[in-house]
Amino acid sequence: MGEIAEFLESKAVAKKIVEDRKKLPDGFLDEEARRVKIGVWVRDLLEKQISKYTLATHVGKFANPDSTVHLYVESKERPDGYLTTENTQCETDIVYTNANIMTAAMLLLYKMEDGQSILEHILNQDGKADELKLYGIDSEKLYQQFKDLKTGTRGFTDKNLRQVYFPISEGEYHLLTVMPSTSELGTLFDKLNIIRREFSAARDPKDPNYGKDCSNVWDKTVITFGGTKPQNISGLNMLHHGEGYLVSSLPPVLNERDLILPKRNFFKESVPYSEYGSFVSRLHALFKINWNNAGIREKRDRILGGIIDTAMMTAGRIREENPSGWSDDEKYNGLPRFQKIWLDNAYESEREGDAWVEAVSKDFARWIIRTYEKIERDEKVTLGDAETDYFRNTIYDQLREEVRLGL
Repeated sequence: MGEIAEFLESKAVAKKIVEDRKKLPDGFLDEEARRVKIGVWVRDLLEKQISKYTLATHVGKFANPDSTVHLYVESKERPDGYLTTENTQCETDIVYTNANIMTAAMLLLYKMEDGQSILEHILNQDGKADELKLYGIDSEKLYQQFKDLKTGTRGFTDKNLRQVYFPISEGEYHLLTVMPSTSELGTLFDKLNIIRREFSAARDPKDPNYGKDCSNVWDKTVITFGGTKPQNISGLNMLHHGEGYLVSSLPPVLNERDLILPKRNFFKESVPYSEYGSFVSRLHALFKINWNNAGIREKRDRILGGIIDTAMMTAGRIREENPSGWSDDEKYNGLPRFQKIWLDNAYESEREGDAWVEAVSKDFARWIIRTYEKIERDEKVTLGDAETDYFRNTIYDQLREEVRLGL
């Protein structure tokens, strides 16, 4: 017995169209007779009720039960970058004038294992509703009936819905009503429930899916439609027991990145200014002093050492916190190879040479001088080759020591 057959039989048993097969004595089960009875019942429902239905994706009753506005927007999945009903795969709703004729709608909106309803399979003509033929129901004929069925295409609002004035010219305006897509609301409801069930299963030691990767959507709010009579709103609303989800629309909380991978220059992009800015200002204070004695040189060495320590600790973090080969990604093509050798463990075998150390040292010296000039501007002291050589040689020695220690 197929999926549709099982569903129709369960509904027929509930409506007492046929008896529960489990309660029948052996030898009293006539499959053909059961199919005929179920087929007559379903065909009678479809013939009497389908013509009174309207297909819709936006139902005004969700906002006001007295509204008669409903719209139908066909999904076309246009890749224009917008999230709209037209661009998404969402369920088709069924609107009826009286809840007494909703039985056929509940049959048509039944969700199959693939997540689509019988109605959607009929409209898609994908052959998955052909099982209805067992009950004398032609899915192709149903498709034509639904194609001819009126859809909600009213182009105007009514007094039961909130309206806003939209001026179009002097003394002229439109009255507009914003109508959320009830079809998207229903699709979202189903998908969030699937996510919730998978999340619960992954955390339940007794479930076979325990421990599997899972996700969840937090801060959901349940909103209800139709009160104690959800069937008076629409077919989908009845199917979802009058409930829908509102999800949080707050902006995400972003954690500030304290480690930035360089794309062109490690010193400019990755070494945090907050860690070395004060050292540069202290260097400036020493540069303004005309003296040159052991005490001044010692202070200068300590200050420069602080800047070098900041740079080398940042480089160490990049090597430790990122996978080997991270710099081979296309977006890091602009990073010089000598910096990749220093920052990426994929190039560890090349660190024994001196060429990259010399290149990094020169880069560091240029960076220190340019940073100093940018910070102090008109107050800066002109620095010459002696200072450049001093900066370069100091970090060169530390880099060689780092290589020697295998850091």
